Formats: sequence, structure tokens, C-alpha cells
Amino acid sequence: MVFSPQREVHELDKSLVVDGEDVVLRRIVGTVHQVMVDVVCRAFVRRYQAQELTDMIIQGDSHVIISPTQIIDAQWPGGQPIHASDATLDHRVPRKNDKLVVQGKVRNIETAEPIYIANELVRIEMTVRG
Repeated sequence: MVFSPQREVHELDKSLVVDGEDVVLRRIVGTVHQVMVDVVCRAFVRRYQAQELTDMIIQGDSHVIISPTQIIDAQWPGGQPIHASDATLDHRVPRKNDKLVVQGKVRNIETAEPIYIANELVRIEMTVRG
């Protein structure tokens, strides 16, 4: 069965409603007057197992999967053009040093890997620390 990008996002969203948890994705913008731009997202959050640890993934890091649905609906982080299929230009994709608030704890985003199907953002997988 071939899935469309919309179907992939729909299936992920359904799974996140059942098995996910609410998190806050945060980008801090500005230099002198910093502003937090937040969006509440559903996410799968799990700790890495000992056998998954590497030089880049350390004990206490978590693997997080989010849907782009809430990001797109909120137009997070706002004010930037969307360049689908180029994560360096797609400002909807979290970047290193953005924050993720999980169960009240602010954690640092170390990596964010967007997944595109037919040039549509359908899923984001991240490593968070802290």
C-alpha cells in the first residue's frame, strides 16, 4: 500500500494521540530582548538504551518523534518562508539549541532530522539532552 504524505501524517497523529504526551517546542529569538516562541506538540519520548549510546548519544539523552501538524497549524516559529525538502531552510524544523519542555523539564535539542515524502514534511525525529 502506498501512503500519501497526508496519510502518513494522519497515521502518526493518531498514534501520538493514543501513545504520546504533550511537550512544548521552544525557540528563543532575539539578542537583547529575547522572546520565547512556543508551540505545544504531541510527542513520543523515550530514553536511549545502553546499547544505543555513542559519542554523540550519551546516557540521559532521549529520542523524540513529533508530527509537523501542530507546528504547521501554529505557523511556528513564525515569520519565515518555508522551503520544503531543505531542512537548512525549513524553519519549521527544530534546530540545535532549540528547547523541548518534557514533563516540565527544559531539555536541549541536539539534533533534529526531518522526514519528507513527496517534498512534504511528515515527521521529525530528534535527540534531546538535559
